[in-house]
Amino acid sequence: MKVVDGLNYRQWQKRNSTRFKQLSKKQQKQVRSLGYRNVGWQKVQASWDILESYTQSISNPPNLFDRKLQKGDVLGALDYSILEAENAQEIAEEAIASIEDQHQKVTDITRKALEKYQLL
Repeated sequence: MKVVDGLNYRQWQKRNSTRFKQLSKKQQKQVRSLGYRNVGWQKVQASWDILESYTQSISNPPNLFDRKLQKGDVLGALDYSILEAENAQEIAEEAIASIEDQHQKVTDITRKALEKYQLL
């Protein structure tokens, strides 16, 4: 019995079927149109590659910046990146303020504890 990547034919088929069944009906139709066919050793191996590339493409869709660049909208892409940078800066400032607040609370608790109890 032939074994490839530690799996025999039936194991490859089962792995393909499991991954395929996790897709929606619409996605299954798209994968079939790409050549998914889970019968025959060569087709089973090729089908795994199809499933892998398809699921990777749907889990990592292009972001708005890339879409704007693909359409040739350089100014739109720059505006988007500036907006994202401003959002990141806002989030960072909020995080810093929260950390400083927590630091102050810990400092107050420490000061009160030191006033209440003597150092050994």
